[in-house]
Amino acid sequence: MESIEKIINIPGTHMSNVFGQFDSHLKVIEKALSVDVVVRGESVKVIGSESAVTKAARALEQLSALARSTSRRFPTHSLFSWKTRKAL
Repeated sequence: MESIEKIINIPGTHMSNVFGQFDSHLKVIEKALSVDVVVRGESVKVIGSESAVTKAARALEQLSALARSTSRRFPTHSLFSWKTRKAL
């Protein structure tokens, strides 16, 4: 199976909410979809099969949108399970 990659930009101010405490959100996405996620600055590269990369990118974009919509930190478990699980 051929791997593809997609780059997503996530503002640095939202990374802690998007990635989760100790990168817990990224780890769940990587494991559930069998993708690799590489973070460099504000660029996030997702590598894997086309369908998995599409789903992972959608999940990260949803988390980023949710992080932008609030100015406060929110609990890791509620953010991830509320908005992202259905994207996986």
